[in-house]
Amino acid sequence: MRFQHAQATVNQHTEIVTACCWTPENDVITCSDDNTIVRWRMDGEVVGKVTSVDTFVTSVDWVPSVGKQSADMFVIACTDGTFRIMSKNGREEKKVQASDAGAIISLKWNYDGTALVTAGEDGSVKVYSRSGNLRSTLANTGIIYPVMLPARVGRKDIQWKAHDGPILCIDWNPINNRVISGGEDRVFRVWDGFGRQLYQSPVCEHVITSIAWSPKGDMFAVGAFNMLRLCDKTGWSYCRERPKAGSLMDIAWASDGTQLVAAGGNGSTLFAQVVDRHLQWNKIEVIEMSLGYGFLIVCTATQCFIYNFQNWNTPHIFDLRAAVNFILQSECHFLTVYSYEGRAISNPKFNGMHVEFLHRHTVSLSIDTVSILDHSDRKTIRSFDINTGKALPITFTHSLDVVELALSHYGPSTDRKLLFIDNNRDLHLTRLSHKGSFKLQAQVDSAAWNDSSEMLVALSDAKVLCWTYPNMVYVDRTLLPDVIES
Repeated sequence: MRFQHAQATVNQHTEIVTACCWTPENDVITCSDDNTIVRWRMDGEVVGKVTSVDTFVTSVDWVPSVGKQSADMFVIACTDGTFRIMSKNGREEKKVQASDAGAIISLKWNYDGTALVTAGEDGSVKVYSRSGNLRSTLANTGIIYPVMLPARVGRKDIQWKAHDGPILCIDWNPINNRVISGGEDRVFRVWDGFGRQLYQSPVCEHVITSIAWSPKGDMFAVGAFNMLRLCDKTGWSYCRERPKAGSLMDIAWASDGTQLVAAGGNGSTLFAQVVDRHLQWNKIEVIEMSLGYGFLIVCTATQCFIYNFQNWNTPHIFDLRAAVNFILQSECHFLTVYSYEGRAISNPKFNGMHVEFLHRHTVSLSIDTVSILDHSDRKTIRSFDINTGKALPITFTHSLDVVELALSHYGPSTDRKLLFIDNNRDLHLTRLSHKGSFKLQAQVDSAAWNDSSEMLVALSDAKVLCWTYPNMVYVDRTLLPDVIES
């Protein structure tokens, strides 16, 4: 896996590009110290200048598109201590004086698009409503460079020593609940949600100026002077590119996680695509997309192609109404929920559900049921009937946060089982038709069901364990050791 990057031979901006973001139409907005805001197509072609501003822009973020709320505006942070709400055609809708003691350096919408957080040279972290009214002040400290607003609020504040110098960039991903940071000490680090360090990079040649998670949380990008690095979620690098773009001041991923845009210090705008990704099922290997159960599913920005491996010439094709975050297959369906003939079956959803948080570890699909982890309360797993989209009577709630789940594929719907792994890395088994769960194993890294039998396999303490008949839990638990192979 690597980046394939491109940039215009002649820079559209004449000064440093300080910020960039994506629009819901998969266009790009860039802001520069030449006081212009420019719109680009996803292929790197310039659409045109959106507007000019009378100050310098330090950060930009487009309001998220959630439900029936319109997503036709963006917000910019400025060096004069204001942030400005702009319409998509560049008209200034509202100007808010957020600081009288310095520039606003960073701002970010929450994932609902209902709140905006700002931070800057005055050391204040403030939360504003969608219309620009001040709600609260979260902190008063020294100069703040980057800021993020998590999806879950109400948790106790955590503070820790992260770098030996100023932290210039951070990002947090709601899917894997990890934080990445980079700073003037020329290293980037990966943290868990409790502030425990998971990875520290070697010292780089230059200061880390930007860092960003991909929407799926499986990789992230790091920017520095003439450097763009693609890293796995654990921290190690896939590749390192050397674009002639100066310091990359900002990085923004597209919603499908296939490409990103970076703001160059020499006035350039860098576009990079993730290429050379491989997927394999049995003896069939493809690049990109999803392969399984005898079907190859290929999604573009507007259409979905479904190929049967027995006939590659005539795929089922249907139009997509929104960008695809990921593809999850079962024996007969894939999300959202379509048959392999391209016919829409149902659209399971619940209050507070965020499709951008869905991931193959937090959603599981069987022939008749789909189970989804509730990201507003990660202890709760909600299950739905595929044919109707209605919630099943029992909603399962665990005592700890759940990090991974999987539905069994074998057997009737009345005996459908669900495995899940919690924050303590304990593997639990439960039935969808009954409350309560049983702890199968401790210190589990990953687990999966066999797609043609009831066998269950898990990786625990550097060993592969296989339960040939996990249903023994509900028959006679004293015989459970007899059905475990290692």
